[in-house]
Amino acid sequence: MNEKVIFELPHIKLVQSEKMEIIVAVEDTELNDYVEDFLWDNYGLDEYGIVENEKDNLTCYYNYYEVKDLELLIEALKSLDVKEIVRIFAINN
Repeated sequence: MNEKVIFELPHIKLVQSEKMEIIVAVEDTELNDYVEDFLWDNYGLDEYGIVENEKDNLTCYYNYYEVKDLELLIEALKSLDVKEIVRIFAINN
């Protein structure tokens, strides 16, 4: 996937694909569940598609969002607690 990184946290990237799709890429199932719930519960953001990919014994999730939600996604991801991200990722990795 050829992509432009818009915003990045440990194990989480907000990217724009070459097709101009907005994607929140998350490493690990537990962390992806946390991010999805956080975005929905706190910002009303819901992905319209998810692609799952296994890489080096790590499941990566590509959550597709509407382009119109880009600024709100940046705001939402900036408000995530990095310590909590690292703690959740460490549970299974």
